[in-house]
Amino acid sequence: MIQLKRAINSNFIKQKRGLFPLLHLLATILYPLVLVLYLRSRLSIMTVNQISFIFFELLAMALPLPIAIIASLCRDQEEKAGNYKNLISLIPSRTIAFWGQVLMAWLSFAVCVLVATAIFASGFAVLKKPLSFGLLSLMVILTVFFSLAQYMIYFTVSYLTSVAATLGIGMAGIIIAALCETSLGDRIWWILPWSWIARMLKLLLENPQQMLLMLGFLLVLTVLVFIWSGLTISKRFKSGMK
Repeated sequence: MIQLKRAINSNFIKQKRGLFPLLHLLATILYPLVLVLYLRSRLSIMTVNQISFIFFELLAMALPLPIAIIASLCRDQEEKAGNYKNLISLIPSRTIAFWGQVLMAWLSFAVCVLVATAIFASGFAVLKKPLSFGLLSLMVILTVFFSLAQYMIYFTVSYLTSVAATLGIGMAGIIIAALCETSLGDRIWWILPWSWIARMLKLLLENPQQMLLMLGFLLVLTVLVFIWSGLTISKRFKSGMK
């Protein structure tokens, strides 16, 4: 745990400059503000629950590509540092160094979601349409938790393939997430991590009991993704980075 904490802290320090903090800052501020401006003319025909759901649904559908970009940026930084010198030398365990990267990016996303939600809620408070604090809190928790599988997938893929391939899979993830919001995804959404956030949020509003049942099942799938990612990246490091 000490090594993992050290790996996370070192990655935060390395990412203090460059595109990583800038992209997160811009997204955190611009996304909620633009959405508030767009939805303010529709306040009379939308409920509080609908407004809250739209905020997180759009975020969930767009999320795959930003994660792919962040994963590619982190991987490219390590590659330019000198044949992955930072990743495989400064931390005794290469796998722990990798998880430090993943968790650093995921925790950054968690903070961004929390701040963006606060900005979004503040905007509607100003417009005399206060949103439910309890509902927003649950949606933040579900969004952050179920994004973890995508972070593990994209960071693993970024070390297995090229930047172009990672970004391509990110774009494919957007398409999958959008399609799973239609009837096409009714039977298969649970096996596709790109659809977990929006589908679980919808269940939260429409069928909380089923949401709780799926929560345990998707937790197991998240653990399986973790195991796959760990084994795959360990094998990759043992074979040598190219």
